[in-house]
Amino acid sequence: MKEIKRAKVLIVDEYQSKQISMMAMMMWRTDRPVCP
Repeated sequence: MKEIKRAKVLIVDEYQSKQISMMAMMMWRTDRPVCP
């Protein structure tokens, strides 16, 4: 049971970090002045 819980936590952690990095990229893109 502990192993399964740990695996779930790892998956959630990875998912959350992916979401955060995606959001950071979006923010970074909108923050930067767009060059024509």
